[in-house]
This record gives sequence, C-alpha cells and structure tokens, in this order.
Amino acid sequence: MKKQPQSQPGLVRRFRVLLAEPIDGASLAAFRICFGLVMFWHTVKFLWPQSGASLAQLLYVDAPFNFSYPGFGWVQPWPEPFLTLHLVVLALAAACVAAGLCYRAASIFLLVGYTYVFLIEAATYNNHNYLMCLVALLLAVMPAQRRFSIDAWRHARRGRAPTGALAKTVPFWTIFALRAQVTIMYFYGGIAKINSDWLTGIPLISPAKVVSGAVGGSVSSELIGLTIAWIGLIFDLLIVPLLICRRTRVLGIVLTFIFHFCNYFLFPIGVFPAMAFMSTLVFFEPDWPVRVYRWIKRPRVRAPELGWLVGGACAIPVVGAALGWKCAAAEPLSPSRATPCTRWLLRLVCCWLAFQLIFPLRHFAIDGDANWTEEGQDFSWRMMLRSKGAGHVLNHVTDPELHVVDANGNEQIDWDRWPAGRPRGIYVPIDCRRFNWDHHPGLTVTYEPGLGQRFIYCPSAAEASDVDWRVAAETQINETWSQAFGRKPQIRDTISLQEALRASQAVVGDMPRDSAENSALALREALDLLAADYPVDTVGDEKRWSTVGGLAQHLLRDDNREDFPELRRVHPFATQGADFGSKQFLVIEDAAIDDTEKATACQRLSRTGPFLVWIDLSRLHPETWRGLPDWFVSFENRNLRIVWNHFKELNRVQRERFAVRPYMIHQYAQHIARRWERETGRFPEVRTHSNIMLNYHHPQALIDPSVDLTKTPYKMMRHNRWILPLELNRTAGVPPTHR
Repeated sequence: MKKQPQSQPGLVRRFRVLLAEPIDGASLAAFRICFGLVMFWHTVKFLWPQSGASLAQLLYVDAPFNFSYPGFGWVQPWPEPFLTLHLVVLALAAACVAAGLCYRAASIFLLVGYTYVFLIEAATYNNHNYLMCLVALLLAVMPAQRRFSIDAWRHARRGRAPTGALAKTVPFWTIFALRAQVTIMYFYGGIAKINSDWLTGIPLISPAKVVSGAVGGSVSSELIGLTIAWIGLIFDLLIVPLLICRRTRVLGIVLTFIFHFCNYFLFPIGVFPAMAFMSTLVFFEPDWPVRVYRWIKRPRVRAPELGWLVGGACAIPVVGAALGWKCAAAEPLSPSRATPCTRWLLRLVCCWLAFQLIFPLRHFAIDGDANWTEEGQDFSWRMMLRSKGAGHVLNHVTDPELHVVDANGNEQIDWDRWPAGRPRGIYVPIDCRRFNWDHHPGLTVTYEPGLGQRFIYCPSAAEASDVDWRVAAETQINETWSQAFGRKPQIRDTISLQEALRASQAVVGDMPRDSAENSALALREALDLLAADYPVDTVGDEKRWSTVGGLAQHLLRDDNREDFPELRRVHPFATQGADFGSKQFLVIEDAAIDDTEKATACQRLSRTGPFLVWIDLSRLHPETWRGLPDWFVSFENRNLRIVWNHFKELNRVQRERFAVRPYMIHQYAQHIARRWERETGRFPEVRTHSNIMLNYHHPQALIDPSVDLTKTPYKMMRHNRWILPLELNRTAGVPPTHR
C-alpha cells in the first residue's frame, strides 16, 4: 500500500495561508514610489558637483586605492566616464521604479547597479546603504507594480491587466517581509545601545555640544547627551510595537517623524532619516494610501476619544495627544478561498528571516568589544553607537635588505642599497613648540604646513651676540650655495605669522575676484583664530593650529603661491603654534629650485649623503602630508624607520574609516606590501602603530605594533589576536597588554 504523506502541522499551514493572503497593493506601491524617489535622490548626490568634481569622482575615481569587502576585492570602480554613465542609468532606474515603468527590469538593474556601488568602496559603509541593498532585493522579487504604476496603466489600456476584485492585490508575504526587515533593524539597533557608554551619553558629547550651543548654553551638554541617548534607546525598542498596535499607530508615526527629523540635523547620515521614515509606513493598513486619497478629496476630521487624548497628552506632553485617534482596520476584500503559499516561497521567507536574525548576532561569538575591534560590527544594525577617532596611524615598512642593526642595536638604513631616485632624507619628528634652536645652529631644513621644505639659517648664541652676525651669515650661505649650485640665493629675515598675514591682506585686491574672495576669507579666519583666547596645550588649542595650518596650505597652494611672498617668511613652525620670541632666523630661497627639486638640492648641500628634515608630524594638516613623499625615513626612538604616507592615496572618508577599523588597516598593509614589491622586487614587513580614542576614553593602541600584518591573516568569524583589547581603566601612559 502506498504511504500517504503526513499533513503539515496546523501552525505551519496557517502561516502559509497568511503569507498567501491577498491584501490591497496600495501600501506596497506607495513604498515602491517612496523608495524609488529616495534612491533617485541618493544617486543624484553622487553626481552633484562638489569642490570641482562629483562626489563619485572624489570617492571612487580620484582615490588611487579602494577598500573592499572580504571576498569582493575583484569589484573595482569603472573608469570615467563609465562610472558617471553607470550612476546616470542607476538614477533613471530608480525613477522608473518609482513610476512603475518597466518595473521588473528597472528593479533588477537598481539592485545590481546599487549593490555594485555599495561594494566598490568599503570605507563608505553605512547601515542605511546596506538597508537599501536589502530593500532593492526584496522589491525586485515583489509585484509592487500592480498599483499606481505606468505598467499597470499600460496593461489596463491594452486589456492585459487582470480583472476582478483581486486584480489590485498582492500576497501578504510582501508586506510581511518588509515589516520584518524594519523590525529587525530597529530591534537590533536598540539592543546594541544597551551598554554602559551609551547609557551615560558619552558617544553623543559632540552633537550634544552643538545642541547646547544652539540653546545658548542654558542646558548642559552632558544632560543633553544623556537625554538623546535614552530617547534613541527607547525609540528603537518601542517604535515597532507602537506601529503594530492600531491604537498607538498615529502616535508612533508622529514620534518617527520627529525622531528622524532631528536626526537629519544632528548627525551626518545622508538620506537615512527619509529612508527610515518611509519604511515605517508599511506598518499601516495595506489600503492606507487609498484612504488618504479619499480624505484629500473629501477632508473631514474625526473627533478624538477624549480620554485617550487627555491621558496621552499627560503621559507624553503634547505629542501623546495622538493616542486620541485610533487607526481603523483595513477594509475587507471580497472573500476568497484560503490557499497556502507554495513550499518554496515558505522556505525562502524562512531562510531570509533566519539569516537576518542570526547574522547580526555573530559579534557575540567573537571575543572583544565590537565597538573597538569592529569584528561583527558591520551588517549588524549597530547604528551610531560610538564616537571613535584616530590620534595617529603610522605604517612602518621593514625591508630586510635596507634595514641593518648597528653595534648599539639600533635600526639603521643601508643607504648604498637605497632605491635610485628616492631622496635620502631623514625626517626627524619633533615637538615644534619645545624645539631648542640653540642646539641646531647653522643651515637647517624644515617641513611645515603650506610652506613645505624650507632652508632656515639659525645663528648660534655666539653669532647672535654680534651686531654684524647677519653679514657674516650671508657670506657663509652664499659661499655654500655657490659651491653647490654656482649661484647665490635670496636671503631674508623671518617675520611673525601675524605680520605675514596682515602684509598679505594688501595683495588680495589685485587678485581675480573668486580667488580674492576665498583668500580674503582665509586670511580673516586665520587672524581671528590667532586672536582667539585659547588656553595653551589644550585640545582646543591643537584644533586652532591645525586649522591655521590648513588655511596656510590653502593660501599657498600652487595657483597663487607667488601672490603671498610674505607668508614664506614666517618664523619656523609658526603655522603650528611655535613662538620663539625675539630669536632671529634667516630664510633662504632659490627661485631655480622648485618643490620637486628641493630633495636633490638638500643632497647636494649635504654632499650626496642623507640629510635631516625637522618636522612636527603630530600637527601636520592632511594637505601638508600629501606634500611629503610616498614613503620616507623617520628617526624615532633612536631608530631609522620607513614610514608609509597613506595621505597620498586615501581621501578624507577613507582616512577616517580606515584609521579605526582593523580589517581596513590589515587590508591596507597588504596593499603597501604589494606596492613595495612592485617597486623594489622584495616583499617587506608592515607594522602599524595606532592611537585610537573610543567614546572619549583614554587613547590607546588598537593594533599590536610588533605584528607583521603582511603575514597575519584576517579572520572574519573569529577574534584576531593582533587587535589589542580595550582597557578603559588603565593608567595613562601604560601600554595595553597583548592577550
């Protein structure tokens, strides 16, 4: 006898029937329209000109190196103009999705095209970009074009549209999948916020200060940060229950609008507020757009329930009054026979839910704090959880054929094997404000923001006591220059930064209008910063001098460098806050030596041997870093080490993300090794020195500086032991232990 198949459990069958239940397609269509418009806006932002180029060109094309997600290193940006063409077509696809024109083809291209944009640069990862990829995938397999679409209108005109009461319906699984995705996002975002730092408002110190300043400082930033943190936590955990319940749904949508409206101004999160608010509309009844349309045609205000109105207003001031209106249930469709969905659809829905529920939890299986190690941080809806900044990140390259150890055990460079064409310069890091010039008389080379390499002459104490020291110094400099180059340089006294800025103001009037306006603004900002009353040796003071250095860089850029000759006469390191009082210096300029030839000139002055360049690396502006070589020798802790200059090939977004994310640091170390091998034919060792601050705690090392990252793999699902553990309560100055 043939064995009869066992019937499915009642719960499973009811779930299959629920997924297949026909509902009004209006809500899904409204979601499709909103999503298409958001994606159109988001894509157009990539094409919009910024600083003379589009955002896409700045992020993807101009960057010599792009970070990739593990396993997707083969996804690389199109060269121009193909990337721009790709984005134009992507924007058109988003518009077609919104309009419901050629919906299936447009939604598939939107999915593939935007996922490609998402994958070509890992440094631009955001949770809302990931959400867009997921929603695009869901919409690509949904019949979201059955209502409010050009396709539906065309099919109706041609008589090819389905007829009957269920013609404009969609199966419930479409709305169920979207609701589940939004629920998971909010729930996991709320759970992740249950940690000591968030509950005390520490990560929100910066936006809290902005709010405190906006209200005139009448409320402390600490209280504002604590309030924002708790509101964010409570909102993430309760918003979905509020939207599911018909009694609280109006209140939920009002709170959602207020919450994301404030987020748009507080945090740099792009289109996420619009995306998140639009996503919550799927929790309304499936026919809500039809009801809104009817209300617009015939507006009428339903009287609220007084008890709920007053009670809600008392519980949540003003906003809680929304409890007085309870959303009506969906209008029933014509009765239909309950037919379960197919087994393959049930399996797909269950697999999707299982992945979305389990994958974001992987960080619990990995040792360490994900906010610190970044292991399991991405694709887990851990949104806006921490403030993380890099004090410095230095990559040191060790080439066994170049590095030798002297008799004292110190690392040195074998200059006889130094690559041809590379300057033999040794950059000596200093604290420019404490630098003792009395120990370095004579001709000196410095490297400073905006000014680059300069030849400075510092008289010795004995010379300075002679009233005619300048004549003797000029004679000596001219003899040195004549022997090396066969000509005499221009020798001028240095002046203070304030004097140089004020002298430069007279030049602005003779410049072209746009350049003059920009230069005048930069000069005024620099003078205002110098006049500001900042305490010395504080974070605020460091920010001031970093800004002044950036303004000097702007004023002395290549296209108007000759317009401000007085700026090139400032005292050594004046743009970085150094003040040497009445000490006198001479600055030596040679018009025949441009910036690219100064390294060669230094070698000739030093008789072809390695030359020293005094530099304050800790206070260099990013633009100044770009003026340094791709890699150079630095003197640190009595050792000579090769420093890789990542500022040469990483843009601002990449630098900010890479510096605090170990997997990007590891990926970049591999890139450094490959570039070094291409140039020298040898595969080097690369070690990273980092100093990272998490949630305003004491800065500490993120990466073990003793580990060669080129020979250490990055493990995706396990803790990487070369990432140092977070130690919040350690004593200042004590390095963390490696576990």
